[in-house]
Amino acid sequence: MQNFNLTENKIEVITNSIVNIVGTVQYKTETTMFDDSPVVRYVATLKANIDTDGIQNYLRREDSGDGAQSEIQSGQKDIKDGLNKIDNLIERYNNAKTQAEKDKIRAEFSQADRQVLAGQKLDEGNEFYNHKNYQKAIELCNEALAFNPKFDMAYNNRGNAYTNLKQYEQAISDYNKAIELNPNYAYAYNNRGGAYYNLKQYDKAIADYSKVLRINPNHTNAYFYRGVAYRNLKQYANAVADFTKYIQLVPKDVDGYTSRTECYQALGETEKANADFAKARELGYKG
Repeated sequence: MQNFNLTENKIEVITNSIVNIVGTVQYKTETTMFDDSPVVRYVATLKANIDTDGIQNYLRREDSGDGAQSEIQSGQKDIKDGLNKIDNLIERYNNAKTQAEKDKIRAEFSQADRQVLAGQKLDEGNEFYNHKNYQKAIELCNEALAFNPKFDMAYNNRGNAYTNLKQYEQAISDYNKAIELNPNYAYAYNNRGGAYYNLKQYDKAIADYSKVLRINPNHTNAYFYRGVAYRNLKQYANAVADFTKYIQLVPKDVDGYTSRTECYQALGETEKANADFAKARELGYKG
């Protein structure tokens, strides 16, 4: 998609609630042996329609005054990684020569199995999150963390649920834990910035958005909301710089132009303000 760099996880999250399954889902089972017992995997094949307008609506950044949009993450990568580990462990177990080696593989198998279960619980929680049942989403994240206490994405997603319940201090605590586990976790920095923003701790929000941009220089959300935070601190020149970068990345989003208009007006740059306002009207702004 032009002007957006989407990770596989983010695509899965965006489409999570805007996909309609077409026809009948086809199921099959695949059976293998582990520790002299059968292991069964269920495989589903389906066709689906995707609401592309829904994707566009998700990607728009609304300057609602409520801080940054929370970014949730899918557990699919952990599920896939765990299943791949299990496949490898089954092969290793079948080729093991000693009981000690088999016992070691059993322990690794348990860990991989818990990784899969944690990913599944995370995705179950995302379903509730996308339907605004944040309390249930928190419960599923708790279950994911019971399976994998070092699951940074579960802390991030639980923090987002707390944010939507306006329990910002609890959300920040979860984002802190996610960042402790993964110091380069751009999603968690972005979301913590949103929580600080909602608490009107704009300096801390700016610091987090700046960290996001050091990790990902094209993160549109961080540019936009760092600009809003600068605007709220009346640091209008800094805000203009961020809104300008945002407009370069998202040239057809009205919010970038209307936000920069306000800053140009505050700086007394009337001609530039009028040009931005005219562009916003051209793009459909009705205000």
